[in-house]
Amino acid sequence: MINIAVIGAGELGSRHLQALVKLPGDGIIQVVDPKNNSLEVARQRIEQVSSSFTGTITFLNNISELADELDIVIVATNSNVRKNVIVEVLTCKKVNYLILEKFLFPRIEEYQIVADLLVKCKTIAWVNCPRRMLDFYNELKKTLNGNIHIAVTGNGWGLGCNGIHLLDLMAYLTGTPDFKFDNSMLDDTTISSKRPGYIEFTGTLTGSCKNGTIHFTSFAKGISPTIMTISDECNRYEIVEAAITTVRKATFEREWNWEYFTFDFPYQSQLTNLIAADLLKTGSCMLTPYAEASTLHISILRAFMEHLNKNNLFVKECLIT
Repeated sequence: MINIAVIGAGELGSRHLQALVKLPGDGIIQVVDPKNNSLEVARQRIEQVSSSFTGTITFLNNISELADELDIVIVATNSNVRKNVIVEVLTCKKVNYLILEKFLFPRIEEYQIVADLLVKCKTIAWVNCPRRMLDFYNELKKTLNGNIHIAVTGNGWGLGCNGIHLLDLMAYLTGTPDFKFDNSMLDDTTISSKRPGYIEFTGTLTGSCKNGTIHFTSFAKGISPTIMTISDECNRYEIVEAAITTVRKATFEREWNWEYFTFDFPYQSQLTNLIAADLLKTGSCMLTPYAEASTLHISILRAFMEHLNKNNLFVKECLIT
């Protein structure tokens, strides 16, 4: 009998829940959030999808109320409290598999604290960067060779909160998590995130690894659409990600003539059940392992914090949601 918990019933946590109720069979799904209104939204969102789950779904306000042994725990809280939530649940409960939302943590020292705790508790963790699950990017990984370049340009696309997704994609395509960044072209002032108390960055951030380069630009003003270009010496793809993602492709093999096609980019409510099923069946999944995700997070987090401190803020945390 499966036993799964979702901690954090906000926008993303409730979408995880919508997917989990598509799992066939019985068991227990527990949802934890200190806010009753968030739990109510989660209840309503279950009713919006077709459910195959025949077990029990319970809504709780405290982690201590969870079952003592849990197959999978999904932590979908804000980044500012995520480390404390992980420490609490792993300290008082037995957890086999952990799925973490990102941006992981705002403080560099928290990454090692969690890493040590995972080893101590014999819990295996992954970070929810789901592009690695998509057939298009899996085939792209097989196609690209040599040095790879990713450029993402657009207006206000969330260089901080979404940049880690695209950095993760670059790490997946190149096979390396080790990047060096140049933050000198970031805008001096940050902007407020959609989530109160959190910040976003605009301007340009560049990075490099042994197999390629990245170039992220988020304009502070205007209405420029966000376009991602992925290229190597013989292939170029221009991608506009959406529910129906559009791709323009040109290759040396086809004399650089453009081809056009689309693919479905699934919502979180269509993915988490697949992740959970893989974990329950094989003990693994296609998301980014915690150790690799930590390396990526820390490298880009250092770039952002060094930029903030360059402007005499002397911060010890970077509140990206």
